Amino acid sequence: MSQGLLIGLVSLTTGTFVFALVAMILLRRARGAVETRLDQALAAGMAAEPGQDSAGEGELPSLLRRLVGYASPLLERPWFRWLVGLAASPSRKDDMRRRLARAGLRHKVEPEQVVAAQVLMALAVGLFATGYLLLLAFPLVFWGAAVLAVLMAYRLSLIPLTSHIEARQKSIRRDLPRAADLLVVAVGAGMTFDKAIELYCERFRDPLAYEFRQALNDIQIGRRRREALTDMAERAGVEEVAQFITTILQGERFGVPIAQVLSNLSKDLKLQRNQRIREQAMKAPVKMIFPIMVFIMPAIMCVLMGPLAMQIMRGELF
Repeated sequence: MSQGLLIGLVSLTTGTFVFALVAMILLRRARGAVETRLDQALAAGMAAEPGQDSAGEGELPSLLRRLVGYASPLLERPWFRWLVGLAASPSRKDDMRRRLARAGLRHKVEPEQVVAAQVLMALAVGLFATGYLLLLAFPLVFWGAAVLAVLMAYRLSLIPLTSHIEARQKSIRRDLPRAADLLVVAVGAGMTFDKAIELYCERFRDPLAYEFRQALNDIQIGRRRREALTDMAERAGVEEVAQFITTILQGERFGVPIAQVLSNLSKDLKLQRNQRIREQAMKAPVKMIFPIMVFIMPAIMCVLMGPLAMQIMRGELF
């Protein structure tokens, strides 16, 4: 009995030690990989070749595109247009228009079409839930779950659009320091600010270049540059872009040379980018703890404690 107990204690101690060793190795490797990627990103300046960025360039997500494709013909039906009218209040249309602008889709789809896609999704889920409950003769109490499913389908149908907006904003946030560097060089070489922006739009095909192009188009049709740039910051919905535009406009207002303003902005944006990358690198080991505890530790304990459990089942331990 004492020998079996000793074997059990040794197995438990060995399992704990092996688990701690494996966890330490995995965390060290994850941290090393993230730090290597961090160093590469900082050394390369997060530079990308022209035309390589495709995130958020104004293409509808596939699921939303299909829903809009199915819902658009139904808008010709009076009953469906009436349902869409109930859901598409003026404030709802304004919110959807702002979402589409942030997704770069304001010229490709109308807010009413997106609301129609939401209504179609809710109707489909509602019909399915109703048929399922009637077929299996569920009690009336379950009809509340069907109503909840319809509401969830209406709201969750916007997940592809929300993900698209987040990816686009992430791309803009990542590309802004690169744009500031190019603007500094171009303005320092004698270009005007508008020409420097046009140069960036010619060299790159990313969401930030798209927003700059929209601002340039607004300026060319006669809008004031302050208004065009302010609208650009509102469309992008990115805090860094808003700070970028605000700093430039304040520099123009107080007579600060644009080259100096851009140089200071470039340094600040690079510092913020490096801080974000380092923050993500520090979070990686913490995020690894949960998968290790859930997936790796049980397997290790099963392997190490298996012999002890078998001895207990056979009655050999005590």
